[in-house]
Amino acid sequence: MAHPSNGPQPRIKQGVAAALAAPILLWALSCLLGLSDASPAQAGLITPYISTSVGYTDNVRFSRTARSDGFLRVAPGVRLHVGQKPHELDAFADLAFIQYFHLTDLSNFDGGNLGINYTYTESPRFQFYTRVRGTSTYDQTELSDQGSLLTVGPGQGRTDRIAATVGAIYRYGPFDRIEGGYTASRTTHTDPTQEDSTYQEAFFIWSQRMAVYYESTVRLHYDHTTYDVTPDTSKGRVELELARYFGPTRRGFVSLALEASRADSSSTVVTSARDYEIATLSVGFSHRVSPRFKWEGSVGWSQVYGDSNYNDAANNGFPVFDLRASYKGPTWDVMAYTRADLGEFDALGENTGLTVNHRVGVNFRYRFAPHWSAYANAEYALNNYQQDPIFAQTSQRGRVHNYLIDAGISWQLAKNWRLSLEYHHVTRDAEETDDDRSENRVMLTLYTEYPYRW
Repeated sequence: MAHPSNGPQPRIKQGVAAALAAPILLWALSCLLGLSDASPAQAGLITPYISTSVGYTDNVRFSRTARSDGFLRVAPGVRLHVGQKPHELDAFADLAFIQYFHLTDLSNFDGGNLGINYTYTESPRFQFYTRVRGTSTYDQTELSDQGSLLTVGPGQGRTDRIAATVGAIYRYGPFDRIEGGYTASRTTHTDPTQEDSTYQEAFFIWSQRMAVYYESTVRLHYDHTTYDVTPDTSKGRVELELARYFGPTRRGFVSLALEASRADSSSTVVTSARDYEIATLSVGFSHRVSPRFKWEGSVGWSQVYGDSNYNDAANNGFPVFDLRASYKGPTWDVMAYTRADLGEFDALGENTGLTVNHRVGVNFRYRFAPHWSAYANAEYALNNYQQDPIFAQTSQRGRVHNYLIDAGISWQLAKNWRLSLEYHHVTRDAEETDDDRSENRVMLTLYTEYPYRW
């Protein structure tokens, strides 16, 4: 949140400058990579765009104490695509500015996103890639990479996150491949009550087809999170999977995974609360019944080993499953899913500890006219934090119920113009009353883009 002494104008000016500089930055990057030649093989497409929304929210910036207001939000951005194989670059950048009609002291820079994807395909066998992601948000719900609601940070203000990934894939057979990579990210907060964190991850995947119908896969994963205040954490995971193919549309598998989590602390109380191991055995099956309908699912059991005096999950077993089905009709698509697992979410910049999670949801899309479409998404998630926050020095506790609803209708009124009406609802119902949040937001958005090809 901006300090009143500074006011919103300096940050708005900085944001405008960044928005103007983003296309230049992306163009310079394409030049450095040698992708900006105007030959047919190196043709590129740059698409400036702007999204203008007018709306209403009953909880400005998702605060503990709800305040309602109307707003005008303007979000300029740019997308870039340059090159063809072997060199390909895709990138985007956007910034948002918001003006509240009554709470003018909160009118400010409202966040932004940056993404850069570069892929080098040396041959059908070898591919190298690098990814950069940056986000900046104000008091927003914390979302996973899949868009699922997880936690709400206890503080206020802006959260910035930047992450970079490098990886390579080597294919040495029609179905055989080796992939490895490394990711590093940094999360910072303007709120001094929230701690910053640095996340590092390394992974390795090896898939080998055996005979005609069998395939084995080895997955290795290690990550380390460094926090400014609470204990650093390290986690390792090894997974072995054996799959059996029953023709081109059906696949079954069985997997065994072993993982361990360790807290870097000299306190035996903290390590007793934070250290644990998990063994998971799962079986699954997937079936593409027709070109329109497919389903997949896995069920299993996770056994947790640790000190039950500080970790409620220790020496207990939990069912785990992941079930989903989708259907693509001529004018509508639907996908339903349910999932149960165990995990921590250090990559999101919050030291939450071991959590038992359950999630169920449905996504629906409907194209009911040549230029009209609608969508609706609904999800319920239960996060049950297992480790005592006093002993484990974590930030969340107890059972938290999360409800998320999105719905909208869109009209493509011209080739490069789109008008949409959207509704968003989120509720977080926690055992700790101070952590409760709720918001209803409605927006009417006009989106336009101007693609240029060279």
